[in-house]
Amino acid sequence: MVITVLVFNVLIASLGFYVAWRLWQLRRTLAKAADALIAAEHSTHKVLHGAPRNISKGQSGVAQARQQYRKAAIQLEKAQKLLALLGLGQIVWNQYRSIIPAQRNQRLTLFARMIRSSVRGAS
Repeated sequence: MVITVLVFNVLIASLGFYVAWRLWQLRRTLAKAADALIAAEHSTHKVLHGAPRNISKGQSGVAQARQQYRKAAIQLEKAQKLLALLGLGQIVWNQYRSIIPAQRNQRLTLFARMIRSSVRGAS
């Protein structure tokens, strides 16, 4: 009976040592995981600690770019209107230039006829 109790105690002790050894391994694994998480948190903090300031700068830069774009769009619209007006002026000028020679030719032809008829009448 003593041997049974001793064997039983050795088994319980062995089981206790095994559980302790597994818990010790688990503690080491958890400590490594905690160290890795802490290192990741520190790295993340180093990278992102200036993010709010940089985001603010970016937002103000975008606002300025939008304002400049609006001004440029207005200037572009004015330039397009001016170019359209100049194009219209060119069309009118070309038509005017084509009408004036025709009228001048008609006047010259009339003037030439008057001179010929006056020359014939005088002779």
